[in-house]
Amino acid sequence: MSGFRIQGDRLRRYRIQAMLTQEQLAQLADCSDRVVRKAEAGGSLRFETIELLAASLSGRGVAVTADDLIGDNLMLARQFIGAFDRHGTCLLQHFNCLAKGFQLIVAGSRDRIPFAGAWRGAKGLQQYLDQFYAVCSRRAGRIRPSFLEADNQVVSHFVDTWQLGNERLAEMWVIVHFTYRSGQIVGIQLRYDTEPVCQALARQQLRMKAL
Repeated sequence: MSGFRIQGDRLRRYRIQAMLTQEQLAQLADCSDRVVRKAEAGGSLRFETIELLAASLSGRGVAVTADDLIGDNLMLARQFIGAFDRHGTCLLQHFNCLAKGFQLIVAGSRDRIPFAGAWRGAKGLQQYLDQFYAVCSRRAGRIRPSFLEADNQVVSHFVDTWQLGNERLAEMWVIVHFTYRSGQIVGIQLRYDTEPVCQALARQQLRMKAL
């Protein structure tokens, strides 16, 4: 990982509390104005530079540590997956850290899988959840995710079990790729083994036609 992403809004708030301009903070932290601007825009910095920024703010009476300035992307990914696992279609009642312009991309073709495709904004996410749970059911509290974090991205991998109508699918691998902006999730790419889902849906349609 090349650096740690900064909570830009938080750094800006601390700087204003310390009554410093970006130029003054840069001078105190022995870095360039560009570094401070990058940090306040939510960019990534070396930990040593973050420590210098925190120490400079603390020296002006604002108690700040390097950890206070680092955005916790991993925590947001854990919260999102936990809310999906436990709350299903009510996810958005328990998670509200989606950035403006948020987009969810779900693997598969929508003409074969009704919850596949692109879903935009919180409204789109809710539509995806409604479509997914209209087709699939799953037991809550079963996901045990692993995570890999780098800069403004987190990738999670886990195994889940879905049931389509009366047909229980084999354990499904799922990969969720999160991207972030200003301390919020701006994009999610959801990948899984689409072929078993397509086949199960096709069999379900044949059974319905036979009735």
